[in-house]
Amino acid sequence: MAKQEELDIEITPDGTVHIHVKGVPGKKCLDYLAVFEQLLGPVTSETLTSEYYEEETRTVGQRVTQVNRLDC
Repeated sequence: MAKQEELDIEITPDGTVHIHVKGVPGKKCLDYLAVFEQLLGPVTSETLTSEYYEEETRTVGQRVTQVNRLDC
């Protein structure tokens, strides 16, 4: 079973945003942060966790078995 990808986002009273990416090994986690950087502006500090140094895995032939439907 694949590890679940998760983003913990905290916005402090002074407006500082802290984002912690979990379950995303390797440099792929930086792709998630790049989206927030485009929305919120440049990153002022960065701490790489042990997951950053893990080997990235690639899924080949993945099939979607469930589709969530949104009703408007």
